[in-house]
Amino acid sequence: MKPMENRIEINGVWYVREDQPKTLLENLDPIGFEGYVVENKDFCFEATRLVGDTEVSIEATDKRGGKKDN
Repeated sequence: MKPMENRIEINGVWYVREDQPKTLLENLDPIGFEGYVVENKDFCFEATRLVGDTEVSIEATDKRGGKKDN
């Protein structure tokens, strides 16, 4: 039998406490980013950059025909 400190009582019923595994989000290190979107009726340009990085990713969408260029 496990020690009482590993148990919890809820509405008169005793339960054994279990260690919860870390979730996916708890194991991740968040990274900030900057993003800009410029858009008109024909085109959409989205630029993103991770904080602390010098590389910028630009995604262009031609809304006239739906063509995407990276």
